[in-house]
Amino acid sequence: MQTSSVTPFPVTAQHAAQPASSPFSLVQTDLSGGFDKVISDAMQRGASDDFVSRLFKNQERFIQLAEMASQQQPINSKTFLKNLSYEDREVLREVHSLADFIDDSKIDQMSSEGANNLLRLPHTGLDSDNDGFTDIGIGKTFMFPNSNTPPEVAEAWHNTTDGMSFKDKMMAEGHLMSSLIMANIEVDENGRFVARHEPGEPGYVNPLASADFSYKQWSTDWLRYLEDFKLQMSSDQYNRDKRFFEGFLQNLQQTGAV
Repeated sequence: MQTSSVTPFPVTAQHAAQPASSPFSLVQTDLSGGFDKVISDAMQRGASDDFVSRLFKNQERFIQLAEMASQQQPINSKTFLKNLSYEDREVLREVHSLADFIDDSKIDQMSSEGANNLLRLPHTGLDSDNDGFTDIGIGKTFMFPNSNTPPEVAEAWHNTTDGMSFKDKMMAEGHLMSSLIMANIEVDENGRFVARHEPGEPGYVNPLASADFSYKQWSTDWLRYLEDFKLQMSSDQYNRDKRFFEGFLQNLQQTGAV
């Protein structure tokens, strides 16, 4: 099936650095091939037969909807979603594994980012506001690399996690997510918890978006942490995490990342 180049919103400078081959490229040039990869990835991570069959069932219509959305003038994903039939909304819900039906009240609650990403392939949503989380519908998800990750860092990450189990990959992502969460924990002068700042709230920060954030330094800090607390964790956890961070640091150096 031949598909046209598709983007559900105008090009902005924020994502211009992503190479055309990136899954986060603003213009999705091969929706059919991209959806095939979505199915392949689902099977590799052990998704249920029922889940995979729903992807196959919805593949053709999802691609059509994404192409139709890109042809709006001007582009408005929330308006587009509200004009869809029940059946088409169900296609989007099932493809993106959403729990609840996409009714008009939920569309009203969505950010523009969340609405836009419903019309992109799963796992390729854009973090348009650069808060570290990617809105999908009314929900937020953390994934790494994301659309704002420097290409050389993404390459180092993929080289490090290639061949890892789905579980171990999720645990590796968890280290970055925990760093983001901890940066938004406010404590008093005695170290007592005061508040946790959420995306969109005053005081919220995304440390990964800081101009002086270094993935090399982040990896080095984690290796130092592992040595400092080696006796307080299992040998399996220590060895697994040390192997990961040493590998990531080496790959960052090879790709020229900071």
